[in-house]
Amino acid sequence: MTELTANANDFSGARLHFFDDIYESGALADFIGTHKIIDRSSLLDFLLFGSILPPRSPLAGVRQLYPGETFAEGNSTLAYLDMSYAVQRMDSTEFVEKFDELLTEYFHEVPNASTVLLSGGIDSAILLSYLPGGAQAITWGGRGEESPDVQYSKITARQYKVSEHHTLLADYDRDFALYRQAVEKLKIPILFNSAVPFLRMAEEGKRLGMAEWLVGQNADTLFMSYPAPVLTNRLSKLNTLFPWNPLGYLPYRKAYGLRTKSHVRLLAYFKSLGIFPGSWLHVPEAYFVEKEILFNHIPAQNAQQKIIVLEELLTESRRNQICQNEIPSLYGITSVCPYYDERFVRLALSIPPHLRRSNGYAKTLLKELARKRGVPEAVITKQKSGLSYGMGAFMAEGRHMALWDVMEKDIDLNSLIDVKSLREREEGNYLAYIMVSSLHYWFEWVARPHGLTLPNSATSL
Repeated sequence: MTELTANANDFSGARLHFFDDIYESGALADFIGTHKIIDRSSLLDFLLFGSILPPRSPLAGVRQLYPGETFAEGNSTLAYLDMSYAVQRMDSTEFVEKFDELLTEYFHEVPNASTVLLSGGIDSAILLSYLPGGAQAITWGGRGEESPDVQYSKITARQYKVSEHHTLLADYDRDFALYRQAVEKLKIPILFNSAVPFLRMAEEGKRLGMAEWLVGQNADTLFMSYPAPVLTNRLSKLNTLFPWNPLGYLPYRKAYGLRTKSHVRLLAYFKSLGIFPGSWLHVPEAYFVEKEILFNHIPAQNAQQKIIVLEELLTESRRNQICQNEIPSLYGITSVCPYYDERFVRLALSIPPHLRRSNGYAKTLLKELARKRGVPEAVITKQKSGLSYGMGAFMAEGRHMALWDVMEKDIDLNSLIDVKSLREREEGNYLAYIMVSSLHYWFEWVARPHGLTLPNSATSL
């Protein structure tokens, strides 16, 4: 912890930065001794988006910097609000050439990079293609040895003559112990299934003596290649054209997608994993207004750019970066993330909308780059998947039932969300279970042991 003068976060938001009126630090633990009130809105961030989000932190009075934010002399400047969003009128071949040149330059700047977290998809395969033969790779096989992640990563590893390829599989009891250690050290709520792959890979990396590795996160965000942002974009347009759709008032959770044109609210609907909206959770109007103001200030030229930047500053990107950066740092490992590099982000934002949405937002430009870089065709055409954690056996054995019982009695958790009502609807939804249980564990391992208190909803905003 140091005295607050000028406080800055890099463009990618590679690490967490917290500050109050006097001090700044990269560790929330440094503020727990002097800040004992919990910021309710920060925990709503977690329930709706799976992460703690700027500008708030779990501690009232402690702010968190946005990516690219500088705070000095009481004033904040944000790089994403002060950049060009001009769309470049290039064809796909020209864009692929530009991306290739950019990544070639990037890898000249990191000549010692020799390890890749290899997922089995094209994002990490492209990164591996820029390394000389003999590199190392680590693959998370959360759904087992025969899962596509493992099998396709082996194809890529053979193609680029990887010297050592380490595959790690889920082991719930071991994983849970590592997860608890991480939450207790970082002092922030973290989604179990998002954290565990990086915990296990970092543990292995430390055993192997690694100091840094390459991570392929953020390409999906920049190219909008997963359902949530695409559906958000489409539903927002539809609901703007038809502001009163009778289907939106049917008594089903899915009907909410036809009731609002707000990008922020639609993203919360998709990313809350079954939690929002619902009678079990009250979200004040002011909560959404704060985020909508930020969204409306993004000086983008099209809706795709605005959604991508919102994700870069909040939501998906923030959750991923906490896991890929903060967790490995506990093991002495630095994550090198080319797709978060400012040059790559700016180039990706300049893609014309028709190119980004070609073939159904299928990352067509990156697939063309992958072919140019020699990525095997089987890897290029495989069905998309991300880091996952197999909970099938856990749920089938009913191991989650006892914790549901405990969570129903957690007074702090229930002051945010009516667990019993949620359970009646979502008891078998393992993603909703992970979201709520991850917050329960933060109360159990961090908030209550450190004497943190949660104000009631009437005084929290």
